[in-house]
Order: sequence, then structure tokens, then C-alpha cells
Amino acid sequence: MTSPAPAIQTLTAISSHPLRLIQALEDALIFRRARSMSLCADCAETPGGRCDDHACDLELITGYQQDLNELHHAVTSHITPPAPGHS
Repeated sequence: MTSPAPAIQTLTAISSHPLRLIQALEDALIFRRARSMSLCADCAETPGGRCDDHACDLELITGYQQDLNELHHAVTSHITPPAPGHS
């Protein structure tokens, strides 16, 4: 027996407030993107140009964006557009 995909399980858990989760992910993206632009002294001394904290921000940004895209798709794929003339 196979279990549902993790994204579907997650959506089920938050289905009563999907817009709240979308907003939280958008807020997290804004925060992480701003933080990733403010490099620190440790970044200047790191061969890759990013300290562990700032490198982690980039990974989190990627993950948050993927989650946001999947959630947005899951939510919008369940919305039925109104019939013509019924806006």
C-alpha cells in the first residue's frame, strides 16, 4: 500500500488555512532574501563568499520557493472559475 505524496498530506493538514501558509512562505522569502543580501565579515573570509548562515539562507530560499509554488498550484487547481456572466 502506498501513502499519499508528502505535499498532499501537508496540504490536507493546512487546508483550512492555505492562504495563511502562502502568506507565511512569502514573508519568509522576503526575510531570507533581504538577509542573504546583507553579507557579513565571515562571508568575506569564506572561500565561497558566503558563511554557513548565509549559505543556509540560499538553501532555505530555494525550498520556500518550491513549497510556495507547489502550494499555490495545489490551491489554484481546486478553484473553479465562475461561469461566463457570473462574476
